[in-house]
Amino acid sequence: MTHFTVNRYGDVSDSNVLAIIRDAIHSFSEGIDDFIIVTPDPPVRGSIYMQAAAPTKRPKNHRGSIPVEIRFEFPDGTARHCQYWTSDKDEVYRIFADYIEKEILPDLAKFEDMPDLL
Repeated sequence: MTHFTVNRYGDVSDSNVLAIIRDAIHSFSEGIDDFIIVTPDPPVRGSIYMQAAAPTKRPKNHRGSIPVEIRFEFPDGTARHCQYWTSDKDEVYRIFADYIEKEILPDLAKFEDMPDLL
């Protein structure tokens, strides 16, 4: 069974993880410095963490959207970092809930590879 911890703006917990995530996502506001990082142990299908942050004013084409990122590290030493932007807080919560409750990765077809973040 996979054990998950959540880091919300520096406060780390391994209990009530989904409640912390829900509260964080629904309190995200543009311009407020807030984030969550969920770390599975062991990794979920190569994913070592998934994170989301409060909406930002930059980049302009994503103004008001929440960035959701997932990072993979593979046995051969390669890595992949992907990013998805959405303004739908319920969608962000569902992505995290599926990751934690069902160990289902998000639909990576919606995500953009971010090689500059490796």
